[in-house]
Amino acid sequence: MECWARFEGGVANAEIISQGSSGNVFYIGYNAANGTFSLGDGWRTTSVAYPVAPAAWHHVAVVKTATSAAFYLDGVLKTNRTSAIPNPALTEMRFARQYEGGIELGQWAGPIDEVRIWNTARTETQITNNMHRPLLGNEANLVSYWRFDEG
Repeated sequence: MECWARFEGGVANAEIISQGSSGNVFYIGYNAANGTFSLGDGWRTTSVAYPVAPAAWHHVAVVKTATSAAFYLDGVLKTNRTSAIPNPALTEMRFARQYEGGIELGQWAGPIDEVRIWNTARTETQITNNMHRPLLGNEANLVSYWRFDEG
């Protein structure tokens, strides 16, 4: 999963994208308690500081395999795990929020762009070679793609 996002503050915890339900949620979000990225219930603490420069866009990518996970910020590997993060419960994909028990939580304050979901683990080279360009939408292993510029 990868996308571009710009955080404009205003909330304690904010999710760029999320899927799942309580105890089994995957998300990419900002944890205001420590100013870092959180990557779901299976990887709440990454220790990767969120660069909250005003009006700055950042590319984020999570690469998951059956045995590991990696987090990239602006095309650079920032941290990884030698254990898998769980698959989320099957719910709708949520942009700019998390939804829990009928209550909207973690609303992202800022724009999101170029959300891409792949069914294969992308390499750092694949991420950096493609993060600055729009896709055609028919690339191999691309299962979902939201450009947010269709009008």
